[in-house]
Amino acid sequence: MLPRLLLTSMLSVTLAGCQTIFGPSEEHELDDAWDHWLSLRIVDYRYEVIRSCYCGGPAVGQRVVVVVHDDVVVNAWYAQTGEELPASALQHLPTVDDLFLIVDDALRTGADELDVRYDPSFGFPRLIEVDYQRHAVDDELTVRADDLRPI
Repeated sequence: MLPRLLLTSMLSVTLAGCQTIFGPSEEHELDDAWDHWLSLRIVDYRYEVIRSCYCGGPAVGQRVVVVVHDDVVVNAWYAQTGEELPASALQHLPTVDDLFLIVDDALRTGADELDVRYDPSFGFPRLIEVDYQRHAVDDELTVRADDLRPI
């Protein structure tokens, strides 16, 4: 997890020099959403996330409630069962800032396909669908995030 100021600087520099096949509209959407999220100054929150990929790691393919304090994941549990994830798994779960980094990375590296939907109230990416290489197998990533509640 990167400190928010460093993350903001990284995204600003990346977006300023980004030349991708997606064009300025996707970059502009990311920049606007990031600015909106930052303007809210929410660093303590909970939200639900589900990651679908062939990337391994804890809770892939399962809806997880993630609790973030000072931009760090501090607790998480499976939404369906309430079973807590072990502390060792928390570092692998994304914060909202991490969701922005996923989108930024897809733009910067020139993913073949990218679909992002942003939350109208908070600005965070609610849906991220990335196919990094159209003709490759098992490189796709989908992240769905919702039910964000500041705490």
